Amino acid sequence: MVAAAWFLFVGGLAVAFSAEALSFNNSASGALLSFKNSIFGDPSNLLSSWNLTTSPDNCTWYGVTCQKSSNTTRGVVVIALNLTGTSTARLSGTLPESIQNLPYLRTLVLSHNSFSGEIPAGSIAKLSFLEVLELQGNNFSGKIPQQISTDLHYLRFLNLSFNSFTGDIPATLIGFGKLRVIDLSNNRLTGEMQLVSSSKCLFLRHLKLSNNLLENNIPKDIGHCKNLRTLLLDGNILQGPIPAEIGQILELRVLDVSTNSLTQTIPKELGYCKKLSVLVLTNSNNFVGNNGGAGGSLDGFRLEFNAFEGGVPQEVAMLPSLQILWAPRANLDGRLPGNWSDSCSLRVLHLGQNSLRGVVPKGLVMCKNLTFLDLSSNFLTGDLPMQLQIPCMMYFNVSQNNISGPVPTFWKGQL
Repeated sequence: MVAAAWFLFVGGLAVAFSAEALSFNNSASGALLSFKNSIFGDPSNLLSSWNLTTSPDNCTWYGVTCQKSSNTTRGVVVIALNLTGTSTARLSGTLPESIQNLPYLRTLVLSHNSFSGEIPAGSIAKLSFLEVLELQGNNFSGKIPQQISTDLHYLRFLNLSFNSFTGDIPATLIGFGKLRVIDLSNNRLTGEMQLVSSSKCLFLRHLKLSNNLLENNIPKDIGHCKNLRTLLLDGNILQGPIPAEIGQILELRVLDVSTNSLTQTIPKELGYCKKLSVLVLTNSNNFVGNNGGAGGSLDGFRLEFNAFEGGVPQEVAMLPSLQILWAPRANLDGRLPGNWSDSCSLRVLHLGQNSLRGVVPKGLVMCKNLTFLDLSSNFLTGDLPMQLQIPCMMYFNVSQNNISGPVPTFWKGQL
């Protein structure tokens, strides 16, 4: 009798656990089918497999990834939804509130499609396990939900670029939690660039805010992001100086502040960024590429208003890893740095259309990898160093100066 009772008890538990696991699976199927119903354009029939009649297991549906849960009552759960579009296969639709019924999602990728509308803030907040959110290359609009930077504590990658988001960047976003990548470029974001006041910003590696409508100063707090590799602030309306605190970001590789309204001197503290390989201070092309983002509001064109004081600091010229220094029409004056790093990695140097004076320094001959050198439209004088016979030079322009004497002979390339 006892054995029979025990058998019935265990059997009842098994049925209960099985029923609960099935309810989780049904809930996920319902959420996915609700998502499918929000799609009004699927010309390539990407979601044709999302059909309970022909494919009852939602884990086999296109773009869906499942995993067995460590919690036996949950069974198998949906952990990823990857519906990246291509040039020949794009989805059109909205992001439905029912997305919240996939609470164990770790990855949500809808990039390069034609989704529109706003991100449902309350629903996205329910995805508390989310690590990757990639919505770039769509037509999403409205404000970026603050819940992304208050509720999604596991989020590591956030890419909302090339959309039509407006309003301020949430004040709690930059420096939030474990975020390693933030890409908000090519939208219509306004207001100031702010960092989380209480954050040490230790996890952030890449911050891309290009081609928006951000204004006022670059915050000095950016120096707290000591592990930052990429900082792209080009194509905004930022004012004031490049903060010297950027020199505290010792891991920095790429810095682009072009096409803003920055002034004052180029900080010599950039010389502490020994790993810096790309430094873009101005962009003489006056063109901002876009895909429906901020550049679209200006018909793709943005004037360059950066106007610095002084010249290129000697400390910047001595950076051993610097490969690109791009600062045409940057209002630079004074003399070119006389010394360049003995281990010079420079490949591209564009300082044309400035007010630089003096001679072309012999120290440039240390840069044996130069392929592009533009010092045109300055007030340079004297002879060119004949040691500039760099074999890999492809572009060489020193026109509209007062330079005399013979031109170095390049083994390859074109004058």
